[in-house]
Amino acid sequence: MRAKVIELCGVIIPMVASHQNLPTLGFFSWRLGHELLPRNVKIASIRNGFDQGCPRCGAVAEALIHALKDCYFARGSFYWRVGHKHHVEANEAIKKWEKPPKGIVKINFDASINVNKMGYGMIIRDDDGFVLGGGGGFIDKRVLVYEVECNAFERSIELACQLNIDGDVLFETNHAGLVNKMRNYGMDVTIIGARIKECKDAFNNFKSADLIWTNRSCNNVADLICTKMCSEAKTWFFDMDYSKEIHNAVINDVT
Repeated sequence: MRAKVIELCGVIIPMVASHQNLPTLGFFSWRLGHELLPRNVKIASIRNGFDQGCPRCGAVAEALIHALKDCYFARGSFYWRVGHKHHVEANEAIKKWEKPPKGIVKINFDASINVNKMGYGMIIRDDDGFVLGGGGGFIDKRVLVYEVECNAFERSIELACQLNIDGDVLFETNHAGLVNKMRNYGMDVTIIGARIKECKDAFNNFKSADLIWTNRSCNNVADLICTKMCSEAKTWFFDMDYSKEIHNAVINDVT
């Protein structure tokens, strides 16, 4: 316990030294001291079958120290929200899906996990925002976050090839970890790293291709599809004939 307190102090003291919003930081520290910050290890201790892995970096267990200190993505999110509490909702609401440059097809994909199954979804649009195709599916087993996102990436490439899209393509995801792995695929010797390398090789099917990060609020249609596939446990693909629910989400994404 003593070691844990010392380690937490090493996290909090630098924040206090450089922080202007001390009342907000005080409340954050109170929640921290009483272990009231939500993280998957805590949730898994009271909910059977819940995945205790870190949803951001794919670590086996998202414990308190991991979320605040070890995980780059979670740490950045926590610290930013403490300092920008009143601006989070407003800034996220402003961001929407953006049309790609002229002549480029944009493919958004996303994935979700629900206890012991995962869903993935993707939507393909041209430079006018016109839907060329999309869809998604589910896998009935427990997997890590990186596996889910990598699977969605692989299915997105496959769908683009099935629709005979072979020009300039831009793949877009709100999972920063996947983009970082793509940038450093040559140094990753894990199974996920090998799959990422295969995705990189599959880019040869297109005139040009790249994977970039986007804000979560810019990925709403793909998120809708993957959540639907996961909850309904089904696989579904479409070209230019799709449901009204998807149509409304696409319209809302650009207006």
